[in-house]
Amino acid sequence: MWIVCCYLPDYSIACEQAVQPEIQSAPIALSDDDGILRAVSVHASQRGVRPGQTISSGRIFCADLLVLPYRLPLYNEMAEDLWDRLSCDSSCVEPLSPEMCFASFSGADLHRRLEDMALDLRNISRTSVHIAMSQSRFTAHAVALRNTTTTPVVVPPGREPDLLRDIPLHEVPQFTREEYQRLHRLGVQTLGEVLACDEGDLYRILHKRSLLFRRLAQGLDRDPVQPQWPPDCVEHALHLDDGIPDTAMLHEALRQCTRQIAAILTARGRRCRSITLIATHEQGRPRVQTEKLYVPESRERSLFRAAVRLWDRMSQERTKPHPHADDCTDRPPEGPPTDIRVRVRIAEATGSVSALLLDDDPLSEAGSYERRRRLEAARSFVCERFGRHAVNNATGLQRPQSHRLWTYPLTRRLDEGIEIAIDGKGDPVRYRRDGAWLNITRIRDRWSEAMNPYTGGLSQGRPQEQFFFRVETASLAVLDLCRPYNDAQSPCRWRITGLSD
Repeated sequence: MWIVCCYLPDYSIACEQAVQPEIQSAPIALSDDDGILRAVSVHASQRGVRPGQTISSGRIFCADLLVLPYRLPLYNEMAEDLWDRLSCDSSCVEPLSPEMCFASFSGADLHRRLEDMALDLRNISRTSVHIAMSQSRFTAHAVALRNTTTTPVVVPPGREPDLLRDIPLHEVPQFTREEYQRLHRLGVQTLGEVLACDEGDLYRILHKRSLLFRRLAQGLDRDPVQPQWPPDCVEHALHLDDGIPDTAMLHEALRQCTRQIAAILTARGRRCRSITLIATHEQGRPRVQTEKLYVPESRERSLFRAAVRLWDRMSQERTKPHPHADDCTDRPPEGPPTDIRVRVRIAEATGSVSALLLDDDPLSEAGSYERRRRLEAARSFVCERFGRHAVNNATGLQRPQSHRLWTYPLTRRLDEGIEIAIDGKGDPVRYRRDGAWLNITRIRDRWSEAMNPYTGGLSQGRPQEQFFFRVETASLAVLDLCRPYNDAQSPCRWRITGLSD
């Protein structure tokens, strides 16, 4: 199993330039809320601005530096196309950030697939992509960070110590600050020196972690790639050895895929928010197109029309070469697709529209007649715009049920009166014991029990309830506090029924 690390250092800058084309040639820097520059453009780096500087320090080198906020949700959304392309060749994709992603690779013809993937990632991101492939995650990550070219680097097995020899220890996140200082006093500053250090001296400084760091210096780690992409999705694929030559057959293949997906979504009672079409041609290079639906859908007709739109868009982009794909001129022309795969991402929510959200002032004190008229008008609008299936009655919702939860008893049972200070909600916040007031830091649990009618637990002939609070004090002790029904404002009636240190 091989692990691929994809590093796009300028991807966030490329996203901002794609959203705002007018800042293409301006010196740009992206900053967090703390005022530290996180990414800089090529024009800004040529004038001395570097990531990690403050905004004021960057403007010393570049007076007209344009500082924009680092918008992580926008970059993650735009990076989904990159992650979808990685998922075409890998079933295990782990995005760490918009600039860094890991994927596991296996199978035949890895070098050609890696080059095709690198070319597609450059075409999608329109920026430089540094890729490294190794049999360990740590080695792939370290080599990708130091790869200055756009050519993928493949680390052969056994060559890891030679490539990791010059890496400083302060750039290895597995080392703590204290461990780095101990090794620095010993004269060890790189991973190569860790490997050359005596095992006894290394164990005396790092104890049991010395074996871990020696394995890292050899390029050996057990950190696998976590399957985090794509999220919960449903897909269906069709494969023909001779390809799909005409449009009618292609539309029929898309119809079969969307019919199967719609049946699965209907059976699960879910809807999809986005649809992805993956077409693999005879040469094995997949093409990916994704569209986010206007509203969550589960109908076959809507999914089929979206898949046809994606194929038309894919055909238009195939006829015109990408301006950044200059090295595609020597490739043979693509034949008909041999594999059609439709994938939909399930929406986390059902996508239904609440009629109350369409009210201009949902907190207004309008009468019941006006409220009913507004709700009926909003319901008619939603049904006309999205269909009657988009409106669910309240009778179809699951009714909440009350459950009695069991809680374990404390070790020391008591029955003493106690003075309690409560807040505005009636919850205990302080208690007085042995003449001193002590704070209650947290309420762990609360429950109610019916009082014994033979011991005075009757009010107007009905049994009353008493409320229990399991609280944690500042001294890490746990108490069970009890107050009778409708007696929150009487501190003298509170009792302590259990104690555990």
